[in-house]
Amino acid sequence: MTLPTYKAMATALAPAENTLELTVAHPGLLLDRYAVYQSPTCAEFKMDKGQAPHIDRVIAANKTVKAESLAKNSVAQAILDQWDGMTTAMPFQVLRWKQTTLWRLAAHLSRAGTLENGAICQHPIYGFPYLPGSGLKGMAFTQARLLLRYPDDDSPGEDPKQDRDILRIFGNAVKRRKNIDGTEDKADDIHDRAGSVNFLEAWPSTWPALDKDIVNSHHRDYYANKGANDHPPGDWESPVPTYFLAVAANTSFRFAVAKRDLATPDTDLEKAKSWLQLALQELGAGAKTAAGYGYFSGPQPLQ
Repeated sequence: MTLPTYKAMATALAPAENTLELTVAHPGLLLDRYAVYQSPTCAEFKMDKGQAPHIDRVIAANKTVKAESLAKNSVAQAILDQWDGMTTAMPFQVLRWKQTTLWRLAAHLSRAGTLENGAICQHPIYGFPYLPGSGLKGMAFTQARLLLRYPDDDSPGEDPKQDRDILRIFGNAVKRRKNIDGTEDKADDIHDRAGSVNFLEAWPSTWPALDKDIVNSHHRDYYANKGANDHPPGDWESPVPTYFLAVAANTSFRFAVAKRDLATPDTDLEKAKSWLQLALQELGAGAKTAAGYGYFSGPQPLQ
């Protein structure tokens, strides 16, 4: 079957003759921009909408890059090592460390792409899995609030000074006209401002391996009836597999926090670092943390 597409894309992603093996080894492009057409009448499509073979292609492309990254003077490893240059080139003080996944990591499963609830957060240019700084900042913020025993999102914590620390470190957008400790606003620093600490992207130390993971819905007809009870769940039902991508266990990521300017106190940087380290260990990153995904070991110094 002939499918219309741009000539440049057709050239780059042209399959070998009589096969579906792709000649391009860029897992990010395969995941976000490419999908092999399958007829909705074929058995493979009816089972999982063709996600399983497409995930296999992404994993195969990633394996190719991972294998190449182990070679001497590897371009892939040189790309990852740019993180060291970027973090050391920051104009103000930076604290760096690494932490390793205890099991698999699933992040951004539902983001826009060619897979339905099966994607993973890959670098938009280079295609390796990474953790965006915005997500890490949110994790650290949640950890800080838990440690300070906030009753809910709109209530102050137990220590007004610690409340001020959170506002200063993470920044503040005005949505209340009172100080966080409940007193009347008489200070200028309650208004919109950036946080005193920057949370940088976390990149892997080496090119990570990707795994094809699976979730099985064993009682699809029962859930489809929305509790009508005319089709009770039972062991005779066939499971319906849903496949998704995950970063393999024991993958080491490099993390960094940096001062926004010279006015940032050293204590702000240390607090941000400790909150993020605890969040990675206690809250977990990405999706399916309740099932054990996304948790990290304790922090280790970078070599």
